[in-house]
Amino acid sequence: MRELLLIATLVTLLSCTCQNTSNKRSIVDSPAIDAISYSATNEDAESGVADDATGETLNDIRFAGWTKKEWADNEYIREVRRYIDAYLNGDIENPDLDAHKGYMQGKFIIADISPCLWGGAFIYFSFYDYPEKVFAAMVYSDVDEKTRVVSNYECRSLTYEDLDLNITQEEIRQFLKESPEHKMW
Repeated sequence: MRELLLIATLVTLLSCTCQNTSNKRSIVDSPAIDAISYSATNEDAESGVADDATGETLNDIRFAGWTKKEWADNEYIREVRRYIDAYLNGDIENPDLDAHKGYMQGKFIIADISPCLWGGAFIYFSFYDYPEKVFAAMVYSDVDEKTRVVSNYECRSLTYEDLDLNITQEEIRQFLKESPEHKMW
C-alpha cells in the first residue's frame, strides 16, 4: 500500500502544474502527498508529544512559520547532500546503498519533504540522471526548547526505495520552471 501511495505521490508531483499553497509541503498540495506525509503533531511520537505547559511539540518548534521557500531549501536537505557526498567519497559506509551507488552521482530533486514522527524530516528524492529511481532519507535534528534553536542535523537513514517510476528529466525541468523556489541539490 505504501509503495502505491509513493508512486501516486511522485507521479502526481512531477506531472502536476499547480503551485503549493500549504506551509507544510514543499512541492504540490495533492491528496496523494497528504496520504503519505506525516503530521508534525502526531501524539504517538516523541517529537509529537505536546509539552504540557505550552501545548507545543518539538516539530512545532522545528518547522515554526516555515514558508514554501523554507520547505524547498533547508538544513535537512543540505544534510542529505552532505551525507551523499561523504558516502560517495568513501567517508561513510552504507551497505544498503552499495548496489545503487551508480544512481547517486550528480544532483537530486526533492519529491516530498515532511515532518517525521520521530523528529526532524522525512525526504523522498530522485537524481536527475536517474529520475525514475527513488531514495528516502530521515534527517533528525536536536531542539533546545528554551532557546528554540534547532541544531545537529544528522542523516539517520538513507535508503533506495525499490520503486521504478516513469518520470523523465523533461518533467523535472518543467516542474523546476513552474516552481522556481525548488532547485536541484
